[in-house]
Amino acid sequence: MNLTLFKKEIRLNLFRPSSLFITACLSLYLGVQYFYQLGHFSKLTQDAVASGGSSLLENLWAPYFGQLNMILMFTSPFFVARLFAEEKRQDAMLSLLASPLSSLSMLMQKFFAGWCILLLFCAVAFVFPLTSLVFFPEVYLPELFMGLFTICLVSGVYSAISLFCGALFESLMLGGVFSIVVNLSLWSLGIIFRDLITFKRAEWVEEFWIGKHLTELLVAKLSLSSLYFFSALTFLFLFLSYQILDEVERG
Repeated sequence: MNLTLFKKEIRLNLFRPSSLFITACLSLYLGVQYFYQLGHFSKLTQDAVASGGSSLLENLWAPYFGQLNMILMFTSPFFVARLFAEEKRQDAMLSLLASPLSSLSMLMQKFFAGWCILLLFCAVAFVFPLTSLVFFPEVYLPELFMGLFTICLVSGVYSAISLFCGALFESLMLGGVFSIVVNLSLWSLGIIFRDLITFKRAEWVEEFWIGKHLTELLVAKLSLSSLYFFSALTFLFLFLSYQILDEVERG
C-alpha cells in the first residue's frame, strides 16, 4: 500500500514548529490544571475516594477529559483543516488528484494523518492522569482508559469535520473558524432542546447530541449506540469531503 501522502503529511505537520509549540503550551496548561485539581480533590474528597470510585471519576477524571475535549474542539481545526486548505491555496489540489492515488486513498491518508496528530496530543495529555495512579488503586484503570478511548473517538470526529471544512475553503482561517462553528453546533443542538424546550417530543434530539454520548462513555458505560454515533459522524463528514474531492476532480 502506498502511504507516501500519509508520511508526508505527518512529517510536514506533526513536526511543524508551530504545531510543536502549540502542543507544548497546551500540554503545560493541562499538566498544571490536572495537578491543581488533583491536590484540590485529595483535600476535599478523601472519604469519597475510600468508599468508591464514582467520586474520583466524576470529580477528577471526567472534568479533565471534558476539558481536553474542549481544547480539541477549538484547536483541532487548525491542526487538520490545513491538510486540504493549503493544497487549495497553493493550487495543488488538481495535481494531487491527478496523481496515481485515488481520491478515496488520498482522503483517507489525510484523515489518518490528521487523526494521528490529534492522537499524539491526546497521548501526551493522558500522561498526567496516568501518573496519578500511584495515589489510587488499580481498580480505577477501566474508567481511566475508557476516558482515553472516548477522547480518541471524539478526536476522530473532529478530524473528519476539520478535513471537510478545510476542503471547502482555500483559507486556513476560514476553514478553521467554520470547523469550530460546526463543532459548537453539534454541542449546542442537544443543549437547546434539553434546556430551552420542554416538550417531551423533543427528547429524541438528545440521541443526536454529542454531549450525551461523550458523557455515557466517560462514565465507563460502553454503549453501542454511542460507538455507532461517533462512527456515523466520522463517516458522514468523510463522505462529504469525498464528494468535494470528486467535484473538484470532475472540474
